[in-house]
Amino acid sequence: MLTGRQAGSPFTLLTSGQNSIAGNLRRRLRRLLLAASALSVGGLTGAGLVPAAAQGTWVEFPDMPSARAEIPHAVLDGQIYVPGGFENRGATSTVEVYDTVTRSWSRIADLPVRMHHLHMVAHQETIFVLGGYEGNSFSASSRVLEYDAAGKRWIERARMPTARGAGAAVQLDGRLYVLGGAAFGSAMSTVESYDPSTDTWQQHAPMSARREHLAAAVIGGKIYAVGGRVQSSLGTANSAVLEAYAPDSDSWTRLAPMPTRRGGLAAAALKGKLYTFGGEIPGTFDETEAYDPATDSWQTMTPMSVARHGIGASAVGDTIYVIAGAPVVGFSTTNVNTGFIPPASTATNPSDTEPEVHSLKIFPNPSSGLLVVETRSGQPVRGRLEVYDILGRRVVDQNVISTKHLRRTLDLSALPAGTYIVTLRTGAAWQSRAFQLSN
Repeated sequence: MLTGRQAGSPFTLLTSGQNSIAGNLRRRLRRLLLAASALSVGGLTGAGLVPAAAQGTWVEFPDMPSARAEIPHAVLDGQIYVPGGFENRGATSTVEVYDTVTRSWSRIADLPVRMHHLHMVAHQETIFVLGGYEGNSFSASSRVLEYDAAGKRWIERARMPTARGAGAAVQLDGRLYVLGGAAFGSAMSTVESYDPSTDTWQQHAPMSARREHLAAAVIGGKIYAVGGRVQSSLGTANSAVLEAYAPDSDSWTRLAPMPTRRGGLAAAALKGKLYTFGGEIPGTFDETEAYDPATDSWQTMTPMSVARHGIGASAVGDTIYVIAGAPVVGFSTTNVNTGFIPPASTATNPSDTEPEVHSLKIFPNPSSGLLVVETRSGQPVRGRLEVYDILGRRVVDQNVISTKHLRRTLDLSALPAGTYIVTLRTGAAWQSRAFQLSN
């Protein structure tokens, strides 16, 4: 049955004693509430609202056919390639492609070997895989693969001088750079680049900080490397380091550190800014943060709808796509396909800049397992009503259209005990409340 705070409280926040996943949920809900304003038990206009115009908005796209994690993304002609990674049975060689125009998925030739924590870059009319880990072990690879679309096959190229996985890769001025990573459990600061036109490799100045599970992107002719972690006898140390590489001087410059230390994150550049997503340890992160090179400053953005690590990020048009990943620390998978639209790109006309504001309230019924969801604004409601479990899996998804205020009763008695989040998405805004099911 459902349990909740009494006296008509609109939602129940979790208390201490839960596992790390529940801790992530508490942290996310606190940020959702504080982003709007202070909490009031008696009802609050816009409680829990995260306006897209201020911090960006998240949207959903068709799920990837397979659930995978520890995967990069690469974009070519508006299509996002997602190779290898871990699935439930271990490492995989699957390569799936998402078409951002038709919003559909397809599959190309499998990699010749199962790989995870790999590096992928698009260049000219094809894509390249540059190292990673092979098989179910963490055996570092120097393998370089180029996809032959006409022949529907992968072709081996000159191997990378330093075998590694869990690094970051970008393309800049016709060269494919691989940054950091790890081999045999040891993080590195190594930077090497591949020239596809000559099939040769070149070494560059190392990063100032050795790290693996980092992320990188290119802005204004420079490579920005951010976050990551280092394993030591003392445990895992996440990094907040942000540094930029200038090819003309072969040098790195330290910049303002990322607000949230994390590894296993993803990054993408869009319209001159760097955006970072997710990560892990402790727990999984839903943080979305933006860096502006013009001011050397960071801004906190709308958090991810599903906290994940082992992800990639790719910018197409005005949207940054963050696909699949691991919702739980270590080995786990999901197939969600989400997109982040930064604030400057959320509106296509002036009327779109004003989010629809509705005060969301929920009323658990302890005896029947029914959950009543209500808005008291008296305004028409058009959107989606969703319920997610603690792993970020959507268990309820309903269209909602109401000419006045919304009142909807959900029968959740068939769901297992646990913690859930109900979300109302209306226009350019969304609101969330947490509750628990118990036997």
